[in-house]
Amino acid sequence: TALAVSEVQNYHKNYPLRRGMPREALKSRLKVNARIFQAALKNWVQMGQLTEIGTSIQQPEHQVRFSPQQQETIERLMARFGQAPYAPPSVKESQAAVGDEVYNVLLERGELIQVSPEVVFQKTVYNRLFNAVQEHFLIQETLTVVEFRDRFQTSRKYALAFLEHLDSIGMTVRVEDVRRRRDSSPNR
Repeated sequence: TALAVSEVQNYHKNYPLRRGMPREALKSRLKVNARIFQAALKNWVQMGQLTEIGTSIQQPEHQVRFSPQQQETIERLMARFGQAPYAPPSVKESQAAVGDEVYNVLLERGELIQVSPEVVFQKTVYNRLFNAVQEHFLIQETLTVVEFRDRFQTSRKYALAFLEHLDSIGMTVRVEDVRRRRDSSPNR
């Protein structure tokens, strides 16, 4: 138990912006087989010594906290997002502005939503775009990239990335040059 808790503590010290230590990394550090590790982990969690969140193991009291300097860089980045909500900074620009670790925390917390390898939106803007597309389909059967681009006065790059994202999550389907709402009916 002490070794497992120590490994997780050290991980938190080395990676304070990560939620927790990957489960497989802890198992590897402890050099035990999967069955023994799973039983021990279950016991540690029940005793309140460790917490399991998804595939991460953390100390129950661990919280990701930004330093004042990191918080300042986040505020500057969010101001940039606010200045051009439908043409925001790219993924690379965002990562450069706050660093990869901070960027990943912003994604994990849902403050930013990455829709493609290059395009990311603030959550409020993402929700606005998502809702607008849903409302569009209440009135019209199809949506083009041009219609989306013009409605939000953005570029094709952002419009296409968002609409392709909607295809990938199953909200829409591309048929030639238009998007249609994906019908959830199994008969079609």
